[in-house]
Amino acid sequence: SGPGGSGKTRLAIQAAASLMERSPDRFPDGAFFVPLAPLESASSLVPVIAEALDFSFYKENYNHRRQLIDFLRPRRMLLVLDNYEHLLEGDGIDLPVEIMKSAPGVSLLVTSRTRLNVQGEQLFPVAGMQTPPVELEEWGLLSSELAEAYSAVSLFVQSARRTRPDFRLTDENILQVVQICRLVQGMPL
Repeated sequence: SGPGGSGKTRLAIQAAASLMERSPDRFPDGAFFVPLAPLESASSLVPVIAEALDFSFYKENYNHRRQLIDFLRPRRMLLVLDNYEHLLEGDGIDLPVEIMKSAPGVSLLVTSRTRLNVQGEQLFPVAGMQTPPVELEEWGLLSSELAEAYSAVSLFVQSARRTRPDFRLTDENILQVVQICRLVQGMPL
């Protein structure tokens, strides 16, 4: 969980990729990314998850939620449910709980601006990236080499080089770059 722009999606994708690379036997049925930001209500959750899994409902007149749960029950997979914060009421909170209870081999990695407040949830707060402490500036110890060791400044430099390949962190621009990184609270976006 964390504020918008803190890099939750990027971190979740990287975590899923690392899990699949390090322990492919843990999730033999794969890892699936389910983008939820476009959804307007929790009523769309089941079809969107089914689509991400390339699962087709076999009976149109039969409960789609039940069909999805039945499909997931024997699986060992990772579902990354991204941007869950606006779906936390009613069915929105019930579906992940039902998946966890009915399909113990399915792990959920959920990104949200707020916690889900469900049993079994393990919270990993995502905050802004590190910026140089103000004391370095006050004591006259802030240099371009030292500042670039901080993740927010390093990302700023990488991003600046995409638009200006010759951009370099110098003693002349370091204070402005650090100030920008602090103003956005180290948020990558």
